[in-house]
Amino acid sequence: MWTVMLMACRPDEPAGSDATDTEPTGAPHSDVLTTDSGTVPHSELDPPAVGVSCGPTANPLVFECTVTLATPGPATLSFSAPGADPRTFTDDQELDTHTFTGWGLLPETTYDVTSGGSATTVTTLALPPELQSIDITTTGALFGIDAVVGYVKCGHFVMVDGQGRIVWYLPTNLYNSFSDGMRWSQTDRTVLAVTDSTMSPGPSEVGEYDLAWNERLHLAPGDFTLKLTHDADKWGQYTYLLGETAGRLGGFEVFDGTTHLGTWMLDDGFPNTPNLANAHVNGLSVSATGEVVISALNLDSAIAVDGDPASPTFLQVLWHASGRVSSPLPDPDFAPTSGVVFDAQHNASRVGDELWVFDNGSRSSARAVRLQMDLVTGALTELDSWSTGSVCRNQGGALPVAGGALVTCANSDEVALFRDATSAPDWTMLARCGGAPPGSGSTRAYPVVIE
Repeated sequence: MWTVMLMACRPDEPAGSDATDTEPTGAPHSDVLTTDSGTVPHSELDPPAVGVSCGPTANPLVFECTVTLATPGPATLSFSAPGADPRTFTDDQELDTHTFTGWGLLPETTYDVTSGGSATTVTTLALPPELQSIDITTTGALFGIDAVVGYVKCGHFVMVDGQGRIVWYLPTNLYNSFSDGMRWSQTDRTVLAVTDSTMSPGPSEVGEYDLAWNERLHLAPGDFTLKLTHDADKWGQYTYLLGETAGRLGGFEVFDGTTHLGTWMLDDGFPNTPNLANAHVNGLSVSATGEVVISALNLDSAIAVDGDPASPTFLQVLWHASGRVSSPLPDPDFAPTSGVVFDAQHNASRVGDELWVFDNGSRSSARAVRLQMDLVTGALTELDSWSTGSVCRNQGGALPVAGGALVTCANSDEVALFRDATSAPDWTMLARCGGAPPGSGSTRAYPVVIE
């Protein structure tokens, strides 16, 4: 069991980017506005609604709703029920008809849905049998986020609130091993999932699904050339898929929808470097500026490649960082001034001038580490770290939330939310399907703001 766990990154992303663990900031839409006459509820400033209607989607916990106004203006739609967290959705566009997706709702619950003076009700259905036997335990309270989303080995992605209640789910056959990749996009409100062909009996597939279970992207064998592994990410309209050749040389592919834009391999960036086939690329994230940050476990290195297809340096190495003074790769741009700051790492990402990694090997137990990248001297300096208290060799996650980090250990299935500069988590979660052994769940859990 963990005594503590880490995730780190600062939500510092551009509009339309879901990158590098920029996940949610934890700042919800305000329901209060300040005017010349004082502070009033947002809904009192909106034009009155003349009609509210909601209809079901394929997901029994998600509804599509319409708010009709007497005159064009912004609109707010609220869901409330006894014992349930209220959900409020705001559209600031000047329209006479607004459409909303109502989500983050509890199963088997009747909600009052209101906007202005109009109202209706909706009732969610029961969870599927596979999830009714799931065992979810939590401690403490969430901060900065409303829920986390990850995978459980009864064939579902699940979104779990601070009290351990499922508020969204997605059945899937894509994700089925320790090294399968997934990514929650807060911007697009989608789950991107990859089947790892190196661990699974069948070939790789890629799917992206929205809250209502609509398929937004599907890539099948033949669409990509690498054997997909471990990780995937999005940046605006682009999708990035980690993979390797049959000879185990690692790299990634870039897509715009189903259109293949390019492939980068380790030997493109480091020609004539020995043992690259043993590097074991095991993580990929995209920064706010479109840098694709690759984790190479056996090289104790993080490598940034230009992932912007519009850039003149598209698919060229921008920098690389070593976790140790003696780097396996030549001439690192960033390295510690002494000792080892990370070893056998996963989930490397860059946010601003900080590098975050899930460090599996530099200490006796795995930890998440937040590092300052000195852009002048190249020094990597540890700013904060959080220990899991255990070994997490089969992947782990270090993701940012406002004021802290969300940490996942794949070997134990444990998820923990830490505040900055603390050694014990504010909140923990353990979710397992009935009879599933430890280590059967997500390699990573993602923070979610329901808005």
